[in-house]
Amino acid sequence: MSGSSLGPDASPSEVLSALKMNEVLFKRLLYAVMQSVATRRKVYIALDVPAEEVTAGAKGLLRLLYTALPYAFRRQLGFMTFAKEPQAKKGIHVQFVERGTLRPKDRNTEKDFTFDLVSGRVTHADASVANLSYAEFAWFLLQEPAAADAFYAFADEMLSGMEPGRELSIEAYGELSVFYSLEQGMEDLYLENKSNVLSGLLTYLKPEGGSQQRSRLNDLFLTLLSRELDSVKRENVPEEAVAARIGEYFRVAAPVVQSRIVDYFIYGINNARAQKRMRAVQELYDVLDRDTQLNQAFFDKVLANTSFTKLLFEPYLDNQLKRTESAANVVEVIRRWVTSHPSAVYNSFLLERTATELRERLCSAPSPVQSANEALQRVSVLDRVSANGEVNTGVTGRIGQSEVTARTNRKGGSLSSSPDPAYQEELTRLADKLAYVINLFMIQDLDMERVNREQLLSIDILQHGNEVRDWAARQGSDVSARTNMMLAARAWLSGEGNGEEELESLSLAERNELQRWTRRWLAGELQAHPGIAAYEALSLAFYRGGSGSNRLDYPGLIEFVRSNADRVAGLYPFFEWSGNQRMFVRGSNAHKGYSDAILAYFKAHDREAFKSKSAFKPYYARAGKTMKPVYDRARTELSSPWVRMLTGKRKNLFLGSILLILVLGIAGGTYVWMNDAVEPPASSPPSTEEPDIPAEPVVQLAEQIAYIVPAIEQEGTESTAQLVIRFRNEVGSNAFKQAILQLKMQDGSMQEFDATGEWESFNRNEEPDSDGTSEKSAESTSGSTSEGNSEGASAGKTGDTQQSEDTDQPTDPEISDGSIADPAVGTATGTGADVTSDVADPGTGSTSPDSSVSNGQDASSAEPKTIEEMDRLYPFGKLVSLPADINPGEIVSVQSGTTMITLMPEPKR
Repeated sequence: MSGSSLGPDASPSEVLSALKMNEVLFKRLLYAVMQSVATRRKVYIALDVPAEEVTAGAKGLLRLLYTALPYAFRRQLGFMTFAKEPQAKKGIHVQFVERGTLRPKDRNTEKDFTFDLVSGRVTHADASVANLSYAEFAWFLLQEPAAADAFYAFADEMLSGMEPGRELSIEAYGELSVFYSLEQGMEDLYLENKSNVLSGLLTYLKPEGGSQQRSRLNDLFLTLLSRELDSVKRENVPEEAVAARIGEYFRVAAPVVQSRIVDYFIYGINNARAQKRMRAVQELYDVLDRDTQLNQAFFDKVLANTSFTKLLFEPYLDNQLKRTESAANVVEVIRRWVTSHPSAVYNSFLLERTATELRERLCSAPSPVQSANEALQRVSVLDRVSANGEVNTGVTGRIGQSEVTARTNRKGGSLSSSPDPAYQEELTRLADKLAYVINLFMIQDLDMERVNREQLLSIDILQHGNEVRDWAARQGSDVSARTNMMLAARAWLSGEGNGEEELESLSLAERNELQRWTRRWLAGELQAHPGIAAYEALSLAFYRGGSGSNRLDYPGLIEFVRSNADRVAGLYPFFEWSGNQRMFVRGSNAHKGYSDAILAYFKAHDREAFKSKSAFKPYYARAGKTMKPVYDRARTELSSPWVRMLTGKRKNLFLGSILLILVLGIAGGTYVWMNDAVEPPASSPPSTEEPDIPAEPVVQLAEQIAYIVPAIEQEGTESTAQLVIRFRNEVGSNAFKQAILQLKMQDGSMQEFDATGEWESFNRNEEPDSDGTSEKSAESTSGSTSEGNSEGASAGKTGDTQQSEDTDQPTDPEISDGSIADPAVGTATGTGADVTSDVADPGTGSTSPDSSVSNGQDASSAEPKTIEEMDRLYPFGKLVSLPADINPGEIVSVQSGTTMITLMPEPKR
């Protein structure tokens, strides 16, 4: 090897050739040396030269390395040009060692960089590192040494003030080499990787003061920004990655440059929309959303221009609202707009689109009441939020107005922080509109099947009483009716108002609908937590109206509790609780209808209740003076006939009859014995006495009956169905109220029918047959008493007239169930619950002691079965045609005023 090949004047290619190294191997060595300085790992080099030439070869190679190393590495690099064996020394990064001393798998060097040029073995510096940006640039600097110092000075300047350790990063010098080359006019490097170039520049510009301290890089960024702005002005759509880097630069840019960046995004989004590249549009909007300052500046400029507002603001707002998950989120989006961009409050699209999306979120909410209340809470302070987001006053409820429209759009961006009366007025109008949408949904569109009792009571608008009534009246009859129903439900279920008055103010259809809602809620309460809270609301769920014993549907109420609550935990405590509630008692007695319903329950579902080990026994034992007679009556009814005869209220009559028979028997025996003692018996003729004929059952006819005459078709024309009501006498016919009828249907619902002026009267001119069996039987029962079976009466199975006024029941259990029939009026006139007929011997085929007629209710056997009988017994009558929308086959009973008549089958012709 000649000395000139390794001398100071030798070219880089001559030195490397003398050392048998190529470009790739040099780049790998350069990488290892830079990593050694940065990470404290050693570099061991075994040159392929004789031992006496190792030092000269090392010096020549080091000169090339120093030329390719930045100043920061030069300042720290330590080296030895010759060592017999590789040995780590402090401060020494590079050692040149003799050939053959770098052995494979040597523990002393296994973690370090080794370059055995004799064998060509290199460790920890893969060939791929030769492709690093700085390795490429360093090789260029070897060929152009005049440019090296300028670059290293540039690199030192740019790295000054950056985070510690960056000055020893080979990647950092790779970035700086690209920036330096771009500064020198090599634009291809930018076009090949725009995003990385801009991102690298931002790394140096974003630290505080970076744009001033590294002005050369800032100028480079501005040059590239101008290039991108020109591109979008030529209707090109920017890349998302490039736009994102430009968006990041907004915070460090000067105000004049910020305006250019806003223009860049306006052009870019508009171009993407014009080309229907909606994904690119969304990506650019996402970039704006990442920086609040950029977003603010962009939309301030957009909202100041009517065309831009239509093209860029409204679609963006529409997309924002569609992505909201709840009604409260919708209001929050609008709050941010009107506080950060006050001019947006004048935009009519914002007003209408917000109202639409708000309603859709409420309709789809899993818990609509909670969602509406949360949204309303935000709306209630919307016009009290200042531009900095602070609430000026406390939360207050509001109902809102229906006719709210935004004023003409104002141009301009942000308003000053000082209150603007016009802005505050528009903000209030917006809040009123949104409150109106929420409250109208709660009244008109809320699905009550999705609401429970607690949620209904939490509805904000229902807490404003008369104010909400006035508001609802202005919205139309449907909204007003629904509002009245919900206010009635609130007054009823909260206990804050008079529930009965609220129900009475509703129409029959509204009352039925309201009761259907509440029964569903109360069913859940009874199943989960039976108790007083549920019991207190139950009565109005079965409220019929009026003031008599039928003001509640007692049988339905008891069946409802029985079906939805455990008998011991729910029904028995309910009976006990009802004993001192005014809807169930009158004075010191239970209402007759309630008493009958309880008796019917025990007979149908709980016949073992009065047995010694029954769960009902404790309730029976501690029953108060109101319920005790009812229970005694039920217990008697459930006893055997002999027990009833011996223990019931007829026991004195029974015992007296036995005593009378015994006395007559003794007297007759004595008489016969005395006659036998006086004279012998004379022969007597054969007996001609006829056998006893069983007495006919005692029958009592109802004062009025009703039935349906179905529609018939004659000669192609179909007549309408007719309701016929017949009376025993003309007085009853004249007294019958002919105004509004209430028809009870098979499903328990009620329908109203205004029959005023529609009735047709008739008179068959036949007096009732006073000698007939039925009347004789009825008269024979005058003054008789018996225990009646009230189950049929309470269930409403026969065609009877139910009187609405209660009959006082005596507190003495011995006489509380007795009654006296009055044939003149056909109703019970005593203190008992039933009017009964009792004939002599069960064995003769006559009516059994348990048969009864309660107010004409068990007289089905006495009902006329033919038209002839009907004309004879009920000569007076009225008929009316039924409307087409009422199914006559579904009608169970008819009520006018306080008189209710259960329908009987149509008599045979």
